Amino acid sequence: MDYGMGDEDPVKHMHFYSKYEPDKAKQMSEDQASRIRTTIFSEQLIRVFCKETDEQSVLAAIQHFKQWLRTEPKLVGPED
Repeated sequence: MDYGMGDEDPVKHMHFYSKYEPDKAKQMSEDQASRIRTTIFSEQLIRVFCKETDEQSVLAAIQHFKQWLRTEPKLVGPED
């Protein structure tokens, strides 16, 4: 999921209205935009489903997911 612009900052393409000039749209200055801007412009949600729900199977799924996650340097894993 992203803001429709991939890694590009969507705030740079937005215009905002001021209560002092309600008829005039302006881009935000870097200083103002830093208050609402995030450093991450997209995210991925990965779900792991297990047919078996016994403890051994679930622990194995967690172990394999964490092992796979180490091969994907851009992804951030679950917090233990």
